[in-house]
Amino acid sequence: MIRTAEKSQSGSCMRFFERRIVHLQVTMRELVGPCEQGGGGLLGETAPSGIFDARHADISGHIVAGQGAQQDQKRVQVGARIIDTRTTALIAARATALLLASTFGLVPGAIEGATSPKTPYLQVTSTNTLPPSARREAADAKRYTSLVFYVTAHEDDWQLFRGQQAYNDLVTPTKKVVFIYMTAGDAGQTNGWWEARERGALAAVREALPVAPMTTSIASFNRHPILRYACRNSVSYFFRLPDGNDNGNGFPAYHNQSLSRLRESDRPITAVDGSTTYNSWRDLWQTLKAAIDFEATDVQPQFTPVVNAADYDSVDLSDPECETHSKGRCDPCEHADHKATADALRNFVSEKYDRVWWVSYDTMHRPINLSGRDYEHKKDLFFAYGKAVLRETTLNGAPVKPLIDEWDQWGERNYFRTTPAGTPDVDSPVCGSSRGQ
Repeated sequence: MIRTAEKSQSGSCMRFFERRIVHLQVTMRELVGPCEQGGGGLLGETAPSGIFDARHADISGHIVAGQGAQQDQKRVQVGARIIDTRTTALIAARATALLLASTFGLVPGAIEGATSPKTPYLQVTSTNTLPPSARREAADAKRYTSLVFYVTAHEDDWQLFRGQQAYNDLVTPTKKVVFIYMTAGDAGQTNGWWEARERGALAAVREALPVAPMTTSIASFNRHPILRYACRNSVSYFFRLPDGNDNGNGFPAYHNQSLSRLRESDRPITAVDGSTTYNSWRDLWQTLKAAIDFEATDVQPQFTPVVNAADYDSVDLSDPECETHSKGRCDPCEHADHKATADALRNFVSEKYDRVWWVSYDTMHRPINLSGRDYEHKKDLFFAYGKAVLRETTLNGAPVKPLIDEWDQWGERNYFRTTPAGTPDVDSPVCGSSRGQ
C-alpha cells in the first residue's frame, strides 16, 4: 500500500487515500533496464540513472521541464504501475518527488537541487528551463540522416511482422526510429496485463540498443497527453487506448470501446489509464499525425521518412465471411485494431512519407522466407518482449510465458509492399507477391 495525494472534488484542498500498487518490489532503476548506465541524468547531469523526468512536450515542438506542474491531473508511469499525482500547481513537483521517494524508498534530498548521494535516482524541478535530456535529444537529432516509424495497434505487432527490419533500423545510430502503439493491448483485462505488455515493448527496443539512459515524459498533441519514452535513437509513444478485440467490439472492462467504433460512428474512446478521451475519428488521426510530424521536425533526413504499419487493404475479423470477402486483398482477415490503425494513417501519410504496408495474420499461410541473421535478430526482439512480459506478469501473480505458437506461425515470415511518398494509397493496390515487391 502507498499513500498518494488526490485533489478533492469539492475544492482545492488535499486529501490522502491509500491505493494498492502492483508489485512494489520493482525499483526505479528497473524502469530503465539496460538503458540505465549511460551516465547523465534526465533533469540533472549529476544523477546517474533511473531518474523520473517530468518533461512536457507541446505541439509547437518545445520540450520544457515543469509545464506538467501546471496541470491539475497527471498520471505518471513508473514501471508497470500508474501513480496518481493530482496536486495543485504550486506543489505538484514537490508532491511528485516526495510521493515517488516514499513509494520506492528513495531519498530525494533537496527537491530542486541535487539528489541525495545515498540514492541518487530522483530529481524533479519546477523551473521552466530546458532539461539536459532535451538538449541531448536536440544534439542527437543533428546526426540523424534518416527517420522511420513503426505504427502498430498492439505492443508485439512489429516484432512479429517486421522485427528483422526494426532491428536493422535500431542498430543504425544515424537513423531515428519511432514506435507508436495505438492500443494498450489489454485484451479486456485489468490485472496488470497491458502494463506488462508495455514493458515488453520497451524491452524489445532496448534489446537492439547499446546501454544508454532512458527518458520518460508526457507529450501533448491536440490537448491529448501521451506517454513518451526515448533511449538513444529510439522513441516510443503509448496511446493506451482500449483493445478492440479481433472483431472490433471491444471488451466490457472498457465499455466495449474500440478504434473501429470510433472510426465508424465517432463513439468516444478513453485511454485505459483515464488520461484522455478522443471524441471523434478525426480527433484521433489528427493527433497521430501531430505526433509523427513532431518527431520529423528535428531531423533533416537525406532520405524520405518511412512509415511501417499493417496493410489497410484488408477485411477485418468483424466480417464473419472475411475469408470470402478478402479475396484479392493484400492482408486478408485482419485484426480490427490493425485495420483501424492503418485507416488512421491512410488519412495523411501519402504526401510526405514512404510507406511499408506489411501483412499480418495471413503470413501464416505463406511460405517461410526469413532465415539467417534476419531470422535470429527478429527472434531476439520477440523473445526479449516475451521475457519482460513473463517477468512482469509473474510479479503480478499470473505469469504468461512467451507465446511460442505465435512465433511458430509468424516468426519466419515477412511479407509487405511499398508505396513511395506522393503516391496515393488507392483502394485496390497491387499486393506484394513475395518478401516485399
